[in-house]
Amino acid sequence: MGFGTVVIGDIRLHALEAVKELNLPKYVVPMLGLCVGYPAEEPGIKPRLPKEAVCFEERYERGLEPLLKQYDEMYADYLSKRPWNNRVGNWTDIARDFYKHPYDHYPEVPEMLKQQGFYSGN
Repeated sequence: MGFGTVVIGDIRLHALEAVKELNLPKYVVPMLGLCVGYPAEEPGIKPRLPKEAVCFEERYERGLEPLLKQYDEMYADYLSKRPWNNRVGNWTDIARDFYKHPYDHYPEVPEMLKQQGFYSGN
């Protein structure tokens, strides 16, 4: 169909609102938004998380660890082979690093992490 996607990391700017709007359970945090449309240029193909790990109807599905492990292996391989912006790691480690202290760019993150059961700091 010719659609492309753009990941929006700044959903973290409104993390508390996203938790409420999506009715996310404890230990689930909003990490990324996704825009879908027609791309202005051809970016190539990047590995994607399986649909079952990101698309839910009415409620969040649990038990995603096997899908995430499989994707982490595929994503780490992709990162090691691409010709630009070489990074080392896997998807879950890279995504987790966005939530390390200090939260300079995302002031709602500490409160959202407390609310979702991940952070008990000051």
